[in-house]
Order: sequence, then structure tokens, then C-alpha cells
Amino acid sequence: MSLVFSHVDQVGNFRRQLTPVRHACIRRHEGAYAVALMCRVLRVSRAGYYAWRRRATPARVVADAALTTAIAAVHTRDRDPLGDRCAAS
Repeated sequence: MSLVFSHVDQVGNFRRQLTPVRHACIRRHEGAYAVALMCRVLRVSRAGYYAWRRRATPARVVADAALTTAIAAVHTRDRDPLGDRCAAS
């Protein structure tokens, strides 16, 4: 019996992980299609979508973007064939 509940929890967790992807899809196509229609097709609530839109960008995402930009700048500046060993110094 515990296997059934474990599987149900994993499926629910998987659906929760897809929710931000669905919200981003709705945001990307918001001008082309009605939000209510996309929410119904993608099986997310309109209230949940609008709440997601109002949330601030997580600090981790902002920090990751800044780090990616810094790494790209180092690679562009150095263009050394030795790779990331030289970028650390």
C-alpha cells in the first residue's frame, strides 16, 4: 500500500515542478491567446497564474544570472586555450 502513496506523491511533485513552466508559457503567449483559455488547457488556475506573475524574481535566479554574466565576461576577456584553470586565478 505504501508504494501506491509513494507513487501518487511523486506524480503530484512532478506536476508541481511543471507549474512554473506552464506559467512561463502562458506569459510568453499572453497577447496571442486569452489567459483563461491557456490556463484551462494547461490545467492551472488563473489565480495561481496571476499570483505567480506578481511574485518577485527569486534571489537565487538573480544571483545565478549575475554569475553567468561574470563567467562569460572572464571567458571573453581571457580567451585562453587552457580553459577554466586560468579563469580561477
